[in-house]
Amino acid sequence: MNRSRRCVLALGLGALTALAGCASPMPLRPANQEPPSKELPTQEPLSTMQAKPGAEVVPKPEPERSHWSGRLALTIETDPVQHFSANFELWGNADSGSLSLSSPLGQRLAHAQWDAQQALLLHNGRSSVYAHMDELSAALTGVALPLPALFAWLRGQQAQIEGWQADLSRHAQGRLQARRWLPTPAVELRLILH
Repeated sequence: MNRSRRCVLALGLGALTALAGCASPMPLRPANQEPPSKELPTQEPLSTMQAKPGAEVVPKPEPERSHWSGRLALTIETDPVQHFSANFELWGNADSGSLSLSSPLGQRLAHAQWDAQQALLLHNGRSSVYAHMDELSAALTGVALPLPALFAWLRGQQAQIEGWQADLSRHAQGRLQARRWLPTPAVELRLILH
């Protein structure tokens, strides 16, 4: 081996020895001990959990739905038969909320708002105040619609109201039908939910 090569090798070995002296030794673990797992336990996100003192962590219940949209059709079996249909946006619950009705082209036909004290209808450029939504819906469509039952039906829950019967068999597909037999005239309400 020539002299210049030996010098390079000596310098290289010297550098490796110096670096090894600076390094800290790797800790030894007993032979029977398993290496720590690198996987973290999986958990549900905290946003979906609810802690109870002294109990397991349980998922939070889903919030109650308070908005629906779709298409409604109302048939009143008078002579002649009356038909009413519109797109709708419904917010709130039976105690307070609002309902907007629009044409298939998006033109607003009517807007109703209600609370425990009154119901307000904006229709044909005029506003009218009613004591409650039964009066308002009767003035708008000719039929007093059962608002508390309607909200239950929209949630897929049966609600008994005298004279009305709801068919919720297609609720999962976004279809709802309710029929009023009494008092006459008979009325059919159909909803298609988006």
